[in-house]
Amino acid sequence: MRRLLLVFAVLGSPLLASGCTGDLPIGPSPIPTSGPTWWPISGIVNADAAPVAGARILVFSDSGVKPSTTTTDELGIYTLEDVGPVDCPAACAFVSASKPGFFTDIKYAETARDGRLDFELDPLVYVSVGEVINGYAGEAGDAQCSGLGYGSSPCQRFAIVATSSGVLQISSPGPFNFDFDVVKPDGTFAIYSPGSQAAFSRTLDVIAGATYELRIVQTFTDSYFQFTTDLR
Repeated sequence: MRRLLLVFAVLGSPLLASGCTGDLPIGPSPIPTSGPTWWPISGIVNADAAPVAGARILVFSDSGVKPSTTTTDELGIYTLEDVGPVDCPAACAFVSASKPGFFTDIKYAETARDGRLDFELDPLVYVSVGEVINGYAGEAGDAQCSGLGYGSSPCQRFAIVATSSGVLQISSPGPFNFDFDVVKPDGTFAIYSPGSQAAFSRTLDVIAGATYELRIVQTFTDSYFQFTTDLR
C-alpha cells in the first residue's frame, strides 16, 4: 500500500501584517438553523455562466435524510420532487452538484429560496505530487464552501488524483487556523477537521484514479498557507 502525504505549513498573512483586510468578512456565515421540512427543490447548474448538462445532483446527510439524486437536463435544470422529510438537527442536510472536471458545489438544503437552489461549477485546480502550493484562504473572490461545522465561508480548493490505492495523509505542524475537509468523488464528505492551534494530521483511504477535493476554509481572518505533496 502506498501513502500519499500532504504537509501544510501555515505562515503569517502579509495582509494581516500590514493591517489591510479590505472588505473581507471576519468570520464564517452562521450555520442555517431551520427545523424539519419537506423539500421539493429545483434549480440550475452553470459553469462560467453557461448551463451544465448531465451534472449530478445529490441530497445527502450523515443521518435523518433520505438520499435523493437526479441529473441536469440540456439546459442545466434539475428538479427533485420528493426530497423527503428531514429528521435530524438543523443544518444536517446538504445538496451537491458535481461533474467530472469541476469542483463539487455543496450547499445547505435549508438555504433553498422558495424551493430553488442554484449551483456554479468551477474547473478543477490540480495539485501535482511534489509541487509547492502557496495561497490565501479568505481573499475577495474566493469560492464559498459549505460544510460540516463551519457554515458557509470563503475557501481555497485543490484537486488531487490518487495514482494508486492507499492512504492519503494530511498534516501540518500547527498552528493550522483553517477548517479543512475533503470531498469524495461521489460529492459527499470524506473527512472534516476544525481549525486548531495544535499540530494537524488526518488520513483518508483513497482509490487509484479517483479525484479528491481538498478544501481549506477561512475560519476567522484571511491567512496565507503553503503545502506540498509527497507520494510514498
